[in-house]
Amino acid sequence: FVSENRALVDEYVDVHVNPHLVKRGYYELTAGMLATELARFIYPPVEEKIKHLPAIAGTGDRSNAPEFEQYKRIAKQMKGLTEEDLKKIAEVVDHEAYFWKFMDGKGIIEELLLLSGNLKRHRLLVDSIYPEVEEKQEKALRASLPHVKSVVLPNGIRFNTIDIELFAPKFSYPSPGKLGGLIHDHFKEKYGENSPILTLAYGPDFAVIRASDGMGEYNFDLNMIIPKLQELLPAAGIEGGGHSFAGSIKFFEGMRKEVLEEFAKQVVKLRKA
Repeated sequence: FVSENRALVDEYVDVHVNPHLVKRGYYELTAGMLATELARFIYPPVEEKIKHLPAIAGTGDRSNAPEFEQYKRIAKQMKGLTEEDLKKIAEVVDHEAYFWKFMDGKGIIEELLLLSGNLKRHRLLVDSIYPEVEEKQEKALRASLPHVKSVVLPNGIRFNTIDIELFAPKFSYPSPGKLGGLIHDHFKEKYGENSPILTLAYGPDFAVIRASDGMGEYNFDLNMIIPKLQELLPAAGIEGGGHSFAGSIKFFEGMRKEVLEEFAKQVVKLRKA
């Protein structure tokens, strides 16, 4: 940002949609929500077809935005989608996207997102895939959990780490990032969302970070830690980002030890506000 209400990209574009220009550090409005609203302005006739998509996006991204509750009501009233439906859709789309990768998946993805408008056919498809998704997630989680190192730091933060490259399935669903999230969810369910829990799942040249709501008491913000790492380790080629409580870091494989150690030091330094 170059000022309170202006970003660097504004010098190059006529229109810039960014919630941070309204409230700095606000990550709860997801890309799916913003894209849907933008689509409505560009082509109003598409609204009836896509008005439930923000609820799916918010479910997949675990939004806590007040707007998300409104979107869920719209999805229920206009498309008949319950919260359980939204959860299944988000998980199944994530599963299918892993295998489709850069192919558009036209037809099946449209049906999974209920863009066809046929709720009965949509539910039959989702319900046929969802049990497989659950089974794969549970199997991977069960196999990986024994390899998680979970310690409570002197500052009260429960810090979970796992080498996701060594102790996770290769070339199969769930992806390292998804599995890191599942591991984090396991500890949140065990100790509570309001407990300060931080999970670091790392590989040869990357790390996936997840933080619970309890980390808010420590003013944890991944997007503040990454610049510190870049400053302290300029030779590590560190890049990354995401939300305050969820994101990833890329770095040179040869500097993994230094990057992970420095990240841990930054976590140890955190104190309750």
